[in-house]
Amino acid sequence: MGKKRGLPVGEVKGKNKSKKTKRGLTSPNEIQSNDACIEMADKHTAAEVLDLAPCSGMEVLQHILGPCKASSFFKHVWEQRVLLVRRPECPTFFESWFTKGALEALLRKESLSYTYNIDVTRYDGQERTNYNYNTDSSAEEESADPDLVWARYNQEGCSVRLLHPQRWFDHLADTLAKLEEVFSSCVGCNVYLTPGNSKGFAPHFDDIDAFVLQVEGAKRWRLHPPVTEDHVLPRFSSPDFAQEDLDEPFLDVVLQPGDVLYMPRGTIHQAEAQPGTHSLHLTVSANQRNSWADFLEQALPRAMQLAAEECVDLRRGTPLGYMQYMGVQFSDDTSLEAKRTAFEASAQAMVQRVLEFLPLDGAADQLAAHFLQQRLPPSGGPVQAVTAPLSWGSKVLLRKPGLARLVVEGDAAVVYHCFANEQQRHASIEEDEHSSSAGRLEFPLDRAPALEALLLRTPSAGKGLPLHKLLPDRDAEDLLAARRLQKEGIVIYAAGVTE
Repeated sequence: MGKKRGLPVGEVKGKNKSKKTKRGLTSPNEIQSNDACIEMADKHTAAEVLDLAPCSGMEVLQHILGPCKASSFFKHVWEQRVLLVRRPECPTFFESWFTKGALEALLRKESLSYTYNIDVTRYDGQERTNYNYNTDSSAEEESADPDLVWARYNQEGCSVRLLHPQRWFDHLADTLAKLEEVFSSCVGCNVYLTPGNSKGFAPHFDDIDAFVLQVEGAKRWRLHPPVTEDHVLPRFSSPDFAQEDLDEPFLDVVLQPGDVLYMPRGTIHQAEAQPGTHSLHLTVSANQRNSWADFLEQALPRAMQLAAEECVDLRRGTPLGYMQYMGVQFSDDTSLEAKRTAFEASAQAMVQRVLEFLPLDGAADQLAAHFLQQRLPPSGGPVQAVTAPLSWGSKVLLRKPGLARLVVEGDAAVVYHCFANEQQRHASIEEDEHSSSAGRLEFPLDRAPALEALLLRTPSAGKGLPLHKLLPDRDAEDLLAARRLQKEGIVIYAAGVTE
């Protein structure tokens, strides 16, 4: 596609622009399917903004979305279009989340590694240059020199990106932990500080759904339509785009403090701080590698194994001589069409047999277990040390629902949980660490019914239930299993619940 003239700042491209109503801009319930963006205004003042501390995950999300109801957001916006929320009456809306001063203090207090914790970068309109080093550009895993970082920011127009600020700031960790309950995927966060009249990054798209929260200053955002069809809801982020490869933006807008911009993954974007002042924004990210493709990527290999064990047809040999008519070099040979058609029909029949063994529950369990080992621990800090082990008469509560899960792995019943997760390692566990002992409790398979009762029937609020009512057989091994859950903080004494 050739480069075209962009739209004036603040204009949305498309026939179905946001329609004016008596109360302002159109509601998500009125959004048409081909609307690229919906803009809404939040009229609340700073005095009307509630503290986030007691909120549930859905209430945190609603707090961010403001006038757009969360239910409407998931039905009409999520993964479909861009949402812009303006807050002209409350520019301080996100100032409690982060500040430039907090970044300055962190840089001088902690040893932050280039690339892993912090990026220093600049985009001149043609090429992005990284300055993730102090004096030697070939140095690896070097700690950032605060004075040099700020010199490059102030004198060379470099942007500073802080990765995973929730590892150092508890209030961010608590907020993201609540949002993870909503999205059932890791919710991340990065901080972007850009000096006035500068850019840090070239046009690109990401593999996450992004909520841009403008905290300080102003930043111009230009969003472009996908270049090709496979850029819609991609599974992986893009390389940088050249300006000439992009179509005109469908949204060209300047975010002011308090504003929110939601972008589905795959939205090509570029941003520039406005002259006269710096820009500070947070990007909250969700839904990375959380698609049907990822689910089936987990399920299909196991389905193949199970089907091959049960179906003799799948274990029969392939047709004799099929290599003489199947393959790219034979695809245009009309004389082989009958043989190729018969082979395709047989292969399709085999695929249908495999799908009969698709382990939907097993795949869900494995993906949930992986999520539990990656996600943030719940807010409120670690559970207190056990002073007295549970007895049959103990009244118990589930510390928090949804944070532990029973999975069957071979001949073992395994309970995964996130109570042992470290805030400093949020979302950093690699695939080969999936079987880490942290947050993983293994039991004999015959303990599964008791574990299921403890995880699904134990209340999470109120006065609790006596353990003997949850486990009426009073099996001594079941009691030991309950005590292991107690030691990990999964079940607790009813009297030990704290807000």
